[in-house]
Amino acid sequence: MDKTFSIYRSSAGSGKTRTLAKEYLKLALKSRADYFKHILAVTFTNKSTQEMKDRILAYLDDFANARDNDLSEELRNELGLDASTFQMYSQEAQAEILHKYSQFSISTIDAFFQKSDSVIHPRSGFGGRLSVGGRARARDGRGNR
Repeated sequence: MDKTFSIYRSSAGSGKTRTLAKEYLKLALKSRADYFKHILAVTFTNKSTQEMKDRILAYLDDFANARDNDLSEELRNELGLDASTFQMYSQEAQAEILHKYSQFSISTIDAFFQKSDSVIHPRSGFGGRLSVGGRARARDGRGNR
């Protein structure tokens, strides 16, 4: 599978959440059921993060229970799946996400960088300051604050 990086920019009310949910689901459903663990979606606010998670789960619930919605036919066609296979993949992905919810990675950009900072910076051996969103944090040579 190709590793891609996509950025979507648009104004309020233009359908960003639907577009991002569709792209997330396309990746999750065309791969094995637990592939969602390898998908990172980054948003700007906590509200949009929760809205995105809720929307993805709502879509999956519709797909898993064979309820048509504005996205089901579009995704089925793009993935080249018949209705029963699409439903089965959706059920499997839904079960995996619900059982491994802590690995359902949709976060704010700030939370993503804070997590990256706490994992990468201590291992780098570099001291100094790392600034995320205008906040600087001092570090010693072992990565301690």
